[in-house]
Amino acid sequence: MFTCTTVVSRKYVGIIVGKAVSRLIRLYHDCKPELREAVESIKEVKEAYTKFIELTMLALMDKECQRNASKLESFFKMLTTIATSSVSAAQHFLERSDAIADLLDFMLGNTSPRVAGSAEKRVAMGGTVAPPFQPLFSMVSFLVRMTHTAQMDLDTRLPTHIDMKLSGDYEAHKSYFLQEEAYIMLNETDWLDKVIYDAKYEENQEFCKAMAHLCYKNLPFSKKIIAKLLKCIGFATAEGLGTLLDVVHEIALVKDEFQILRLEYLFGFGFVMHAKDSAGNIVYGARLKEVRNSVDEVQLVLSTLDARTSTDGLLHLLWNYHKRFENYALTCLQHFLTLANDDEAVALFFSELPAYDHSMARFTDFIRPYLDERHIENNKYSTTIGFKEKQDHLVKVTSILEQYELFLKKQMAEAGVDNSA
Repeated sequence: MFTCTTVVSRKYVGIIVGKAVSRLIRLYHDCKPELREAVESIKEVKEAYTKFIELTMLALMDKECQRNASKLESFFKMLTTIATSSVSAAQHFLERSDAIADLLDFMLGNTSPRVAGSAEKRVAMGGTVAPPFQPLFSMVSFLVRMTHTAQMDLDTRLPTHIDMKLSGDYEAHKSYFLQEEAYIMLNETDWLDKVIYDAKYEENQEFCKAMAHLCYKNLPFSKKIIAKLLKCIGFATAEGLGTLLDVVHEIALVKDEFQILRLEYLFGFGFVMHAKDSAGNIVYGARLKEVRNSVDEVQLVLSTLDARTSTDGLLHLLWNYHKRFENYALTCLQHFLTLANDDEAVALFFSELPAYDHSMARFTDFIRPYLDERHIENNKYSTTIGFKEKQDHLVKVTSILEQYELFLKKQMAEAGVDNSA
């Protein structure tokens, strides 16, 4: 597969071998534990797939592989197919060695921490065309979700852990710690940037879940990944925005003591302009409610991590772009409202964000009139080519908004506020 020049041949060899090895792993783990050690033919099955996996992992560091990395998408897909085919297959990769660190080391090339201690430089991969690492991004993410981080209870499985159906009576979930070397490569190298800025990596569901997994009770990592996401979203097109907001969605849903902080990092928070406490700090967040009635100049400044120096938060971008870039704004609204409908804590957070001015009670109050305005404007061009697509998008966002508005009505009813108007 390293030297084959025919794309179709590489593709089907990868598919056939990947399915064959995955089947061997399942056959072995379908056998009773006592037979695995007693029957020679069963032991040979394990020896066969173990040797194959060892050779494929070793092949990643072969110079021939590095020279031909741009042609090895099928090889990478084969590896990913095997590792993600069953719980037992993923466990085999984690138990053979630190497979996560090995894969990250391969993708990082000369920027890998392992190279720092070696005098020999590696062959540069890709050249003018980036290597097709997308399958390996998903494989690493899948294996990360099989592990527990230092912040997790080893006996507890979280919603972000792999929840794959066990394939047999003798297969079972096991607990593994994420190795320190692998975490360093994830956290302190440019691997995250490689994934986030890869426009070809569209099937990124595993990566979304893996980032949420790593954010659990880990505020420093949360800050780092959110800052990278916001920077990339700031330059994203409407077409590439959705995959980035999928990552935002999963991170925002992580349930721990830092959830609200992550929401503030992602979307921002309101604060009173020029109002400072005795220590010279700007008044924001919960304390905003105490002073808002006595101060006229209230703004919503959405920030990455620090409202005093940055305004690149997601809701700030939405507010800036909603009049100028309709597709961008509708994509943002669809994702934000879906997120609010998926988690009441997020819906409550959105409902308490102050508006840019006193004509609205909350920030999200601008959405309904904005969508109504877009419907009217779009109907003026009912004979154009893109009318139906845009109309369908508007209808979809409006239906999601209606679910959020039901939450607001329920919230006001519980507070004893008359919302009949």
